[in-house]
Amino acid sequence: MNMSTAIKETAKRYDSFYLYSEDGILKQMNRLKAAFPSVFLLYSVKCNSSKRVLKTVFSGGFGSDAASMGEVPARAGMTI
Repeated sequence: MNMSTAIKETAKRYDSFYLYSEDGILKQMNRLKAAFPSVFLLYSVKCNSSKRVLKTVFSGGFGSDAASMGEVPARAGMTI
């Protein structure tokens, strides 16, 4: 099934849904890292705690900003 068909089928089943582009997320992360090469960048877990988004962000070298230490590993399927 191609992307367009998958989106149309999902739209038929749900009133609303989120659609993320892993490539888009990684491109934006790389732009930030290039613009601020000496800065260790953090991602706000409260912004979007989707497990797949967090794994993408963490695999791209970003750290996390969260209200508690337990929040980050649990949301990303990791343990401390």
